[in-house]
Amino acid sequence: MCGNFCYNIKDKKGKRVRTKTLYIASLEKNSGSLVVSIGFMHDLKAKYQSVAFYRPIISNERKKDNDIKTISKLYNLKQSYEKSFGFYSNEVENLIAQNKHDKIYKKILTDITNLQKEYDFILIEGISKD
Repeated sequence: MCGNFCYNIKDKKGKRVRTKTLYIASLEKNSGSLVVSIGFMHDLKAKYQSVAFYRPIISNERKKDNDIKTISKLYNLKQSYEKSFGFYSNEVENLIAQNKHDKIYKKILTDITNLQKEYDFILIEGISKD
């Protein structure tokens, strides 16, 4: 799976560069993004020594996110649960209501940048819609 898509990005000089992140998003709830993430993670773990899984926004702070739990367990990821997501959806709703969109963007970008320093590749799965 990772074959060509990891090299299809070009820098300003037209030279192909390897990406360190892949973002998976779906347009509908229950559309199988976990299955797609498992497929990509399988290939990424075979190719890279250290891979992280990240979700920018998860829905529920009372129970752990199923996709994070599943990927972490299946692939024995070393990252903590807390480093696997950016916000709970209610936090994002409050920040949006306060017109603090920049805080959302900055935290997510900071989280991903920090993961890039620690891991060879980061698989990012889009927000959950519960």
